Amino acid sequence: MISYDKARPSDAQIISALAIRSKAHWGYDEKFMNSCITELSHSAKDIQNGNYHFIVLKVQKKGKSKIVGFYKLENIDSKEILLEALFIDADEIGNGYGKMLFEHAKLAAVKHGASSLILQSDPHAEGFYQAQGMQVIGKEESESIPGRFLSTFKLALE
Repeated sequence: MISYDKARPSDAQIISALAIRSKAHWGYDEKFMNSCITELSHSAKDIQNGNYHFIVLKVQKKGKSKIVGFYKLENIDSKEILLEALFIDADEIGNGYGKMLFEHAKLAAVKHGASSLILQSDPHAEGFYQAQGMQVIGKEESESIPGRFLSTFKLALE
């Protein structure tokens, strides 16, 4: 059984650790990972902030509900929403949960009145977002790693 639930403040440590494991899955070294900790961490206060929408994907495993992924939407303006984060636990990558969360995020963005979804992608996830119909609209410098540039994607929503 799968469920999409609004994240609770008590989920902050769980989703932060999940994001770090997910990022590390791609083989980044310790120095790189240490420079990303702040951007991968989410506090209870973040989850309670009305400008953000955190959703966790839970799966029933061995009789227990386990968070296997999450996303975070951030209001940019009345027409655009930023997909600030979408992470799948490293052990669950490749099981289709990323696509499920992305589809849910698109529906949530529409529900919040957005006509487009924007995101900045890790290079390892670019193929995934292109497969979801997103188009590269530019590159921006990483907030965590000076001199590292990440693709910015946009998707028109219906």
